Amino acid sequence: MPFWDDDGQAYLVHSKVGAGPLILHRMSEDGRRVLDGGKEIVRDPANLPTLEGPKFYKRHGYYYIFAPFGGVEKGSQAVLRAGSVWGPYEHRIVLTQGSTNINGPHQGAYVETAEGRGWFVHFQSRGAHGRIVHLQPVQWRDDWPIIGKPAANGDGGEPVAEYPELPTGAGSDAETARPQTSDEFNLPELGVQWEWNHNPDDSRWSLRERPGFLRLMPGTAASFLEARNTLTQQMQDESLEFTVRMDTSQMRDTVHAGLAMLDKFPSGLQVVQQGGKRTLQFFHRDAVTDGPELRQGAVLLRVSITGDRAACSYSIDGRSYQTLGAEVPIAFSFWKGSRPALFAYKTSAAGQGGFVDFDWAHYRSLSTTTSE
Repeated sequence: MPFWDDDGQAYLVHSKVGAGPLILHRMSEDGRRVLDGGKEIVRDPANLPTLEGPKFYKRHGYYYIFAPFGGVEKGSQAVLRAGSVWGPYEHRIVLTQGSTNINGPHQGAYVETAEGRGWFVHFQSRGAHGRIVHLQPVQWRDDWPIIGKPAANGDGGEPVAEYPELPTGAGSDAETARPQTSDEFNLPELGVQWEWNHNPDDSRWSLRERPGFLRLMPGTAASFLEARNTLTQQMQDESLEFTVRMDTSQMRDTVHAGLAMLDKFPSGLQVVQQGGKRTLQFFHRDAVTDGPELRQGAVLLRVSITGDRAACSYSIDGRSYQTLGAEVPIAFSFWKGSRPALFAYKTSAAGQGGFVDFDWAHYRSLSTTTSE
């Protein structure tokens, strides 16, 4: 991380491949280049194994390096402090799992509000749900930070899952702080919750051609994982339902379109058209289970998540849902969690492929601690 001192001098601190020692460089004021070969300022494999991702700060005359150690799933957060930028640095462990179920709380950054309140943003690795972002309050005691709540043993802090005060002005109304999820596709731009799986081909999707619908024009791909313009979003709960209404009336042969969980072992529901016939299918990895022939344009597709398991169902009449396929696991993949995904692709380059319209996408939390 780059750091500019009060006198204008600039520095860069980093770890090494595989993590371990921290290296400090003098850096040009414009941040474009380092000015030396670097000096090792911290090496402590016994107490700080897998030390990485350092963040540099200065407060009340002390230099601080916030750095995680111990690995993603089981690690903790350390803070190193010195009176000189070059050290020597002493350290304390300021955030650890302790008595909580928030494992590996680390790999974050310290921020202060305009009012001077301290907060620490970090992640928790939760398997198929990905790396979940947490926000922790920070107290300072004797110029050392305590993150979260003081640990039971009096050494450092441990994370809190809920906190009555948020820096956004949301107060105790946690619902106003939940990220966006559902979408009626009524706006001319995608909501901030959406993420393309690749850089999109903007000629093959639209929110304007049919106002109130997301239109996907299938591109050619050999499989779901190779398809472009798959639209995804992060899960926000341990248990949830994700439902879409899809209009398939303008599909063409060889097109696959539907709702899936995007990970390295994908699963979901797809409508496949061949020989003018549209068939609803459940797929998991390379296996396919045929469902009914779709004789109408609109169909509702749903994936239900419980922990690290996914189950799929569909509705033809818009009221009752029928299960299709088995409950299957979802997995952490591609440095992300498994994600609900809207997709459309064709397996043949011949023909236009038509298009598929998504009327809406509805996200419903099934977790006991949150609601939408």
